[in-house]
Amino acid sequence: MTIIESFGYSIHIGNDILESLTAFLSHYDENQIIILADENTERDCLPLLNLLQDYKTVVTPSGERNKNLETAAVVWNAFFERKLSRRGL
Repeated sequence: MTIIESFGYSIHIGNDILESLTAFLSHYDENQIIILADENTERDCLPLLNLLQDYKTVVTPSGERNKNLETAAVVWNAFFERKLSRRGL
């Protein structure tokens, strides 16, 4: 696996990325993880990542017109309901 450090975060690239993701997620409380996806990502990508099925998922409509305060409120409400801390993921 290759790790690229960029502006305070790491980008992981490689064939064993799912194993690395599983290890990374194991450091968090399951209730402190929320998957945020638009409807296209939910349909096309999340089925490929079976290991994410146990986590709360917030799905927003896709498209630029949905990048607005109403959508942000839906996301923030999900964070609030889950009691997501600033150390949440």
